[in-house]
Amino acid sequence: MRLLITLVFTINYICYKVNILIQTTRLLLTIILLLLSTSIVCAQENTAPEPHFIGYYFTNRNNEKIEDLYMEDKFTFLVIETSNAIGEKVVLTLDDNDGEWIYKNKYISTNSSIRFKIKDDFQKVKFKIYNPKRNKHNRLKEKAM
Repeated sequence: MRLLITLVFTINYICYKVNILIQTTRLLLTIILLLLSTSIVCAQENTAPEPHFIGYYFTNRNNEKIEDLYMEDKFTFLVIETSNAIGEKVVLTLDDNDGEWIYKNKYISTNSSIRFKIKDDFQKVKFKIYNPKRNKHNRLKEKAM
């Protein structure tokens, strides 16, 4: 009888130790998975592609590329092509030969800067062509001076 009781206690003790071992193994596996997933996320963040500026061009209201602007067009779109640059901030500075524009109801001319954020790989920015015959354009120009 003593042997049977000792055997039962031994089996219970072994089961208890195996249960602790299983729980410890589960905990260690969970920690390892957590560390691996963190490492993968960090590696993906570090290998994010660099933003690239591909080019730019002007289009008319029909999305046709244009080289010459005419007052009759009233507005044009500056299309900026980028790759992996969504969220990047851009500063566009006009040179002496870039003419006069209206952008978001502000007069823009030589040495003016425009700031905006890239929202798409093909960002379209609408510019109204400054027309000295329009009173609103003249008021915006006077306000800017």
